[in-house]
Amino acid sequence: MLEPYRKIGYPIFGCNLEAVEWELDREVGQKVMEDCGMACIPGKTFHDYDSAIAYVKKQGKAFVSKPSGDGERAMSYVANSAADLVYMLQRWNKIPKYVQAAREMGFILQEKIDGIEMAVGGWFGPDGWSKYWVENFENKKLMNGDLGVNTGEMGTTVRVVKKSKLADQVLKPATEHLHRVGYVGYVDVNCMITHDGTPYPLEWTMRDGWPIRHNLTALIEGDQAQWMLDKLNGKVRHSDLQCGRYRASALVGSHDWRCAARSKREGSGSSRAGHRGGLRSDRDWDRRDNIRRSPQCVQRNKKGEDSQFTVLQDRHRSRAVEETASRSSADGLCRWSFILGVTMPLKKGKSKEAVKSNIKTEMKAGKPQKQAVAIALNQKRHSTPKMKK
Repeated sequence: MLEPYRKIGYPIFGCNLEAVEWELDREVGQKVMEDCGMACIPGKTFHDYDSAIAYVKKQGKAFVSKPSGDGERAMSYVANSAADLVYMLQRWNKIPKYVQAAREMGFILQEKIDGIEMAVGGWFGPDGWSKYWVENFENKKLMNGDLGVNTGEMGTTVRVVKKSKLADQVLKPATEHLHRVGYVGYVDVNCMITHDGTPYPLEWTMRDGWPIRHNLTALIEGDQAQWMLDKLNGKVRHSDLQCGRYRASALVGSHDWRCAARSKREGSGSSRAGHRGGLRSDRDWDRRDNIRRSPQCVQRNKKGEDSQFTVLQDRHRSRAVEETASRSSADGLCRWSFILGVTMPLKKGKSKEAVKSNIKTEMKAGKPQKQAVAIALNQKRHSTPKMKK
């Protein structure tokens, strides 16, 4: 849609047709990584499940399945064994829409390696890479402690740094390729880092991902549109980015994960999820969603003002909470996305030094002065030692 405007010279901060293939076509993306000299996980592309089943049985080991293009998200699966993956492939082979997606777009099986999943991103433009790197960690399980079913993503933790060893290994090598395609925007590479410290890039994200877009918005000060225009012109003011700060975005499910046992609808990473009393109709779910979408509900669920995690307040929009509600097409889950600012613990004590220090801590976290003072005084009041009986 934007290509005609790009060709006649309009400045566009975002992906173009050539760069988007790095993300959508996994074979193309892997080829670019190999051309850049990155260590890639061996993989093989398939367009039908019968061939994939025969391949897994022959290899006799666990693989990771990833869809190509705009394929079905539920086709992403990390198998524990060869038998585990064969079961899932046989299951998908009985669902017509998955068979069609595999035939049209294909999917890739990569060898499963153990390690820690981590990503790094940065902004690229005519002047090359920006000064700072965005290291981030995704949480894909439904619950804390890496428990529960797999989801698209339940939250992301971000930190901005000046030096990143991971960026040196998986982003900087792509500099010439990005210049060649004329890319301007945010680039992110997700990796699996083995226990010996070797990063294996998994996939490109040639855009601001979701919900990491909210993390980045919270880290960039000033006018967001002006910030992007400056990058297009190669003159970003790096002081506008909060280096050394952490931001976490959390997705909160507003109702039970549901799988349509009646409609045979596959959930993302879970075949059965419901609630006591059986499945409800879509109209019932929508009625509950409308209740949960109210801002008052979010306010009631907030923790105390002096807790370690506080809901970040947007100073440019009357300190409104950054919220986004979306319905997931794969799992039918309505989720809130809001930004959490990680703040330092407040000092305990009634001294003037403790109160001043707590005021500075809260103001650095984005609180207005009056609110910071109120929080500091509240902390002072709660620091009063209890009288012994």
